[in-house]
Amino acid sequence: MVDLLVRGFPEKLRLTAAVLGCTSQKDLCAAFRRVNPNTDFDLERSYKWMQGRSLPRSARVYEDWLALLGMGEASVSWLMSSPIDQFVEALALFHKVEASALLRQAGVSSTAGAAEVMPHTGPNSYLCGVYACYSHAQSPYFYDHLVRATLVIEPAPRRSEGLVATYSQRLPMGRVHASGTVGLYGAALSLELRAPGPNVAPVFCSLFRPSPPGSVLVGVMCGTAAINPAGQPPYTTRIIMVRIDEALSERVEASNRYLDRDERPISSDLEGLGIVLPDPVGLEALAHRVLNPSRQRSGFDQVAVTDYTALAMACDQIWLNGLGTWPPNPQAK
Repeated sequence: MVDLLVRGFPEKLRLTAAVLGCTSQKDLCAAFRRVNPNTDFDLERSYKWMQGRSLPRSARVYEDWLALLGMGEASVSWLMSSPIDQFVEALALFHKVEASALLRQAGVSSTAGAAEVMPHTGPNSYLCGVYACYSHAQSPYFYDHLVRATLVIEPAPRRSEGLVATYSQRLPMGRVHASGTVGLYGAALSLELRAPGPNVAPVFCSLFRPSPPGSVLVGVMCGTAAINPAGQPPYTTRIIMVRIDEALSERVEASNRYLDRDERPISSDLEGLGIVLPDPVGLEALAHRVLNPSRQRSGFDQVAVTDYTALAMACDQIWLNGLGTWPPNPQAK
């Protein structure tokens, strides 16, 4: 019965954490324990709840949650079934904060202002967001570099058309971008992207389809090299797309560039965006294994499921520990 009544459970948890000043999932669990030392809101199960994979079966979780919010005459039934827009407005009013600021802090997006709190609806809405992308440069002039680009996934103008994506990167001659549909095929996710203008070859990405929260997309990208003395030869490259807070979208777009293969280019770049990594060296090693395959059969390349799973778990942990947001990094410029 709980499954039928609760609306927007993960988003409400993020908003609760944000309004209480919790910077990690552990902080949120500690807040529940302060209300009730014997609370059923425990860290291990809360990860599944935050991913939207399950809901608390214990009524005491909702009772503790209501006590934690301290919102006067609000009821458990309201907490469970209220639409997200009503919930965020009530939080903002009670705690005397701006609803729009609370949405940004919680990582709950709105492209139409606070009145339309959840524009990303549907079973695949968790894929919507901004991703920092890392792949091998294909131009012979930049063979020893990684390309850092941006991917944005959002609902199509007509909801019946599903999701659309835009991939953007910065070349020496300026910004280029390609847009197209997001295809979902069982455990696979594909991007079919085309740049504006005539006679421009499309870009195709074949990726693992992640489970919520969708913190990272991994797979291969193929297209034609844009800067090559031989014209536009076809290429394929492995690619990692790390989901970032949408509040950082302008920062990541403005800093798209070629990355030197220094000691740890990906983790250093993410830290430069203000993302706090608990184990930068470990994350870099996982990313390196995905981007740089071990010896495989001639003419064949495929990201190992074990390598993908290890990286996805690490990125999910970073995302969930930060509840979709990261505190500013004082060293980020």
